[in-house]
Amino acid sequence: MLLRVTVMLISKINSKEISELEGFLHKIDKDFEPSLSSRVDIGSYAQKLIDSAIIFKASKGSKTVGLVACYANDPDKINAYIPLIAVERELHGYGIGSMLLTQLISELEMNSFKGLSLTVRKSSDALHLYKKFGFKIDSEFQYENSEIIGLNMVKKI
Repeated sequence: MLLRVTVMLISKINSKEISELEGFLHKIDKDFEPSLSSRVDIGSYAQKLIDSAIIFKASKGSKTVGLVACYANDPDKINAYIPLIAVERELHGYGIGSMLLTQLISELEMNSFKGLSLTVRKSSDALHLYKKFGFKIDSEFQYENSEIIGLNMVKKI
């Protein structure tokens, strides 16, 4: 199957794009454990990302199929943080996550950031992707009100 995917920076978006972002977050909600909606109000979270994050999205036609959001608001540009990276489950394995991370890291390099961090479930399939990109495990933690073990991961840029 040939899949055409484009990645673009969302800087200022209109209400249609906010709705699209919120719809995508609802679609991938249960792909996270614990679910995204058990931790945040998805509508408010979408607005927070729009207001405060750099967001790259992968699109197939006009449909968002993946995105990475990054808080890059450290005035000393020491560390940026990825609160969310997601690709539609049926499109896992096509390199979309790699493409999104590559685009984000390039943006952070151009803006002289020194490090990037994220959290991930210890049992997540995405762990392999992060290690491939040079992320190292910094520490383990237990998600609040669950038995799920998470990892704090860091990468030098």
